[in-house]
Amino acid sequence: MQRTNIGKAAIHASAAVMGAWLAFHPLVASAQEAKAPREAAAKPLSAPAKGENTISFSNAQNAPQKHVCAYPHAGQIRISVENKDSTNLNSCLRDYARLVDMFADMLQNDLKIAKGDHFQFANKIYDVIRGAGYGYGNEYRGYMYLSLAYSTIDCDNAAILVFDIARKMGIPAKVAFGRSSYGPHAIVKIGDLYLDMNNGLILSSNDMRKVLLAFYFETANPDTAAYTAYENLGLREQRAGNYGVSISYLAKAILLAPKAANLYLIQAKNYYLMGDVGKTISNLNWVKAFDPNYPKLSIYFQEALLGKSGKK
Repeated sequence: MQRTNIGKAAIHASAAVMGAWLAFHPLVASAQEAKAPREAAAKPLSAPAKGENTISFSNAQNAPQKHVCAYPHAGQIRISVENKDSTNLNSCLRDYARLVDMFADMLQNDLKIAKGDHFQFANKIYDVIRGAGYGYGNEYRGYMYLSLAYSTIDCDNAAILVFDIARKMGIPAKVAFGRSSYGPHAIVKIGDLYLDMNNGLILSSNDMRKVLLAFYFETANPDTAAYTAYENLGLREQRAGNYGVSISYLAKAILLAPKAANLYLIQAKNYYLMGDVGKTISNLNWVKAFDPNYPKLSIYFQEALLGKSGKK
């Protein structure tokens, strides 16, 4: 199968119709009603021990397979982690569940997408999500922003949303993670096809390897798919100069996604900025183990070996 470019003109052509449909959909209407009584505090994923990565090379070959979190959707798991201290956490969790229900209902009952028609699902879900993200003004963009905590068009947010919708419809789905020509990237596997939401491509397995130049892993486990929540928190703390806290968050991400080479690069930077040459090199070796052709990796090794702490 050749790469299939999804027509972006169709997004704008159908925007008015889809916008009207969304405005009157009962799930959207229910989201506008008075908030339900406050629920019990949401529970984030359990925290592993702080400090050094707690994995070995042998157990890094396989990501966890059992779904253990209380939330049914990977997007909810991400929200519960990234926004655990937010005062509107529970409403965001409810909104995200409504969002998944709404799109699944639209695809299944209005657009009549059959469970076995993976190509049509991939084609229509692209139009639906891109259209909702770009075509309906601040109200719906804000609705989706609050639901996911970030722009839905970001690759891992979009991939996780599609993954959750497919699972809701009973369609086999996975999230695939790797490195594209412009950095870490996430796409969705629908049956035997891959959907790249950022680039509007439906891909065969062979063509997928042309997009993910380095393939890290794919998972049907919502807990594992949501590992990027800890990655995002780690990056946030690193930018704030809280390297020890960042190390702890990255260790959690690595436990969930031990083959994601970019996590070790972020962790290496933490230790580099703390002046710990040994642990910097140790983490760079993990990058090399899982992605030998990672851009500028030899330069990172050279800087680490020179013992430059990065502190001013």
